Amino acid sequence: MMTRLFRAAGAATIALMIVLPLQGQSVLLRMNPAEGLVSRYVIGNETFMDNPMMQTDGPVSASEMFQTQTVLSVVGDIVEMRTVIDSSTMTSAVPGAAAAMPDLSGTASTIKMDTRGRVIELSDVGDLPPEAQQMISQIGGGGFFQLPEDPVGPGDTWVGELDLDIPAGMGGSMVLDMSITYTLGSVDGDLASVTFEGPLTMSGSAQGMTMDGAGDLSGTAVFDVAKGRIQDTTSQMGFDINVAGMSMAMDSNNTMRLIP
Repeated sequence: MMTRLFRAAGAATIALMIVLPLQGQSVLLRMNPAEGLVSRYVIGNETFMDNPMMQTDGPVSASEMFQTQTVLSVVGDIVEMRTVIDSSTMTSAVPGAAAAMPDLSGTASTIKMDTRGRVIELSDVGDLPPEAQQMISQIGGGGFFQLPEDPVGPGDTWVGELDLDIPAGMGGSMVLDMSITYTLGSVDGDLASVTFEGPLTMSGSAQGMTMDGAGDLSGTAVFDVAKGRIQDTTSQMGFDINVAGMSMAMDSNNTMRLIP
């Protein structure tokens, strides 16, 4: 009997020695989906503003967009995808703002990015507005989510730098600088959970008015390691902005979720 107990205890010890390193082992996060993979996402945004000239009880604007991504090719570390906006809706507390926005339904673009999520080329944009083209060409199909250069384990961090030059209409532009720190929280099966946060600054002009501001970005993302694609992201962005000497605060909630 004692011999059997010792054998059982020894087997349990060996099993723990095998399992524990596997749970803490590093994983290489890469956007390397299979050619032909189709992913459908719903993307949402709510923006709130504390503006002395315009008081609202709810969001100043809200939007929802359904988008289909199809992987055209994977060559080396370059992924080419075709993205089609299936439908989009927008509401705004600003009179006439929603009606002035173009209907993006049916617009499409082709994007090449590396396996870390950084954009290489944007083409075949069709009727996609210049502002949308500029945003896609700089942050890619994963929003503010960038993958690390090397394998990472739970608790490891990496940093992504984003410098966005965004058209602001009427000949204006905004420069948005971000330094985002990502942390791998856990890996459960094929799904890796990541948190991210970092400061941001902005400056620019629109309609003859100068603007500058500072704030922060935070959020979470779930990445499907096996399929090499984003499962979902949730982010919050807060700004304190100075426009032509007038101060205001702006908060934005953003979501991107894979539709089964």
